[in-house]
Amino acid sequence: MTEGSNKLRIFVVDDEQLISWTITLILRHHGYEATAFTGSLQALTAARSAPPDLIISDIDMPHLSGVDLAIQLRACSATCKVLLISERSTDIELLQIARAREHQFEFIGKPVHPTVLLSKVQEMIQAILSSRSAAEDFARERIAENLRQSVTSVKPSGAVSEPPKRSPKSVLSRASGKTA
Repeated sequence: MTEGSNKLRIFVVDDEQLISWTITLILRHHGYEATAFTGSLQALTAARSAPPDLIISDIDMPHLSGVDLAIQLRACSATCKVLLISERSTDIELLQIARAREHQFEFIGKPVHPTVLLSKVQEMIQAILSSRSAAEDFARERIAENLRQSVTSVKPSGAVSEPPKRSPKSVLSRASGKTA
C-alpha cells in the first residue's frame, strides 16, 4: 500500500452479507478504510454525504444493479473509481452496455481470490493518487501563473523605480549636516 492510500474511502457492496463483509475485512486488514453495504440503495445514500473514492460492487443485486449504482455514484462524484464483480456471464453484457455508453468500469469475476482483489485495488488506488497529484500540480501551476501575472501588472503607488543619483560625497555631507 502506498502513502496516503489508507485515507481513501472504499465502499464494498454485495447483497450477500458474507461476501461484502469478507472483502471489507480483507481491505481493512491491509490498511484501507472500507465500509460494507448489503444493498445498493444503502451505499447510494451513504455516498451522498461522504462519496467514496473507490466502489467495489456486485453487479447482480436487487433494487439497483451494481452497474446502475456505479453510474449514479459517478454522477455524484466523477472521480470515483469502480470495480464490478460478478459470477454470472450475463452480467458482463450489462458491463459492455455501460462501456458502450462511455462508462469506464473495471471488472473481475467471482470467486475473487484475495491476492487478485488486492492487486486490482492497489492498481486503482495508484490511478486515483496519480490523478489527484496531476490535478494538484495543475492547480499549483495555475496559482503560480496567476501570481506572476498579478505581480507584473501591479505597480505600487509612490514606489521609486530607481534610487536618486547622488554622489557619495553629497550623501556623506548630508549625513554630517554639511552641504556639498
